[in-house]
Amino acid sequence: MSISFNPMPTTGFSGGFVLSTDGYVQGTFLDDPAIRYQLEGGIISADEDSPIWGGLPLALALPAVGVNAQGSIASIAGSLAEINAWCLFNQAAGGIITPSSNVPLYTAGMSVNFARAGCGLRIVLPVASTTILNDLIGAAPNVDLYWDPSALCLTTTSAANYGPLPVSLEALSATSKIVSYSSPNANWNTSGPAAVVRI
Repeated sequence: MSISFNPMPTTGFSGGFVLSTDGYVQGTFLDDPAIRYQLEGGIISADEDSPIWGGLPLALALPAVGVNAQGSIASIAGSLAEINAWCLFNQAAGGIITPSSNVPLYTAGMSVNFARAGCGLRIVLPVASTTILNDLIGAAPNVDLYWDPSALCLTTTSAANYGPLPVSLEALSATSKIVSYSSPNANWNTSGPAAVVRI
């Protein structure tokens, strides 16, 4: 007796298979057993009118006495002196996602996670362009990096930017998942330039 064998056709829909697993995700910290407990939580200031997401610099403030707030009050840092922490997606919950905005966003009154500047965690931040990323290849860990408050990313120029930041450059990637923001929406760019920095 013979068995007729006619293979079933198989297809893959567009984007159904990952071509590369090289890269990082903006606004996350890399695992480090020695300092992983540096992750903290707080509440976004009622005065903050812009959404917040992982990878943004935060200014922290003590909550008012008697309000039973869980953690510091956080808002987007407006200068280098105000950068007390960096917002992180790690262990975050409740971010707002919509069909037109697929990055979890947090607004006034919501809880947000962060790591304080100087804690030693390695976090992923977006880089302004592939050109700047290529210029950083071979750079010393203490290279001057600046935060561009308009483009919301790292850069190497000081004009109108915050810095130099008190960070150490650890790694680079040209194929990372970074946030592309066009008010009021934030979407993932799955092949953007990013840097791992130790804060």
